[in-house]
Amino acid sequence: MEEETRDSTVILPGFIVLEGLDGAGTTTQMKRVVEKMQLSSYPCFGTCEPTEGPIGTLIRQILAKKIDVEPSTLAYLFASDRNEHLWSREKGLFNHCRRKDLVVCDRYLFSSLAYQSLESGYDFVYSLNKRFPLPEWCIFIEVPPEICHKRITLRKEKELFEDLEIQKRILDNYERAFSSLVPRGIKFLRVDGTLPEARVTEMIWSFLDI
Repeated sequence: MEEETRDSTVILPGFIVLEGLDGAGTTTQMKRVVEKMQLSSYPCFGTCEPTEGPIGTLIRQILAKKIDVEPSTLAYLFASDRNEHLWSREKGLFNHCRRKDLVVCDRYLFSSLAYQSLESGYDFVYSLNKRFPLPEWCIFIEVPPEICHKRITLRKEKELFEDLEIQKRILDNYERAFSSLVPRGIKFLRVDGTLPEARVTEMIWSFLDI
């Protein structure tokens, strides 16, 4: 079963992914949705990419501009981090889903296709991620790049992709990824991320219908 699931044409049941531009609120909504699940006594697990593991920690240093690598190297690192995130024998997401936990993840392979494709090319990035299963649900928190840019300028440190024109290109790549992958059976929702946080959470909760 595990080997059969290592394929981007396969849907991983119980896997929920939140996507959006930098500043869209994906991290906030992941935490809010998990909290709501816990209050409703649903078995659940909240997580994110890049992860807090050794590869994810290295990625975060690169994003923070503390380490400089080739764009293709960053794409490889994200795929490696994702591979561990999914298939690690001790903490892998596949094991959570197999136990019937609901897994809520802040970013997944759609982010790789949106961000790493900027300099490495869409086909190359897809080739690194094509063996990963697709989520049952994908929620895109839609916020105009201009508003996201205003939000992230309030942060103390600026990361690698946090430029307005770059964010506009990332949005185009997101649309390409969604048009290609969503028709494969993903339950997909666009939600207006400019609405109050609680309202966004309620819209996501209603869509999940769990």
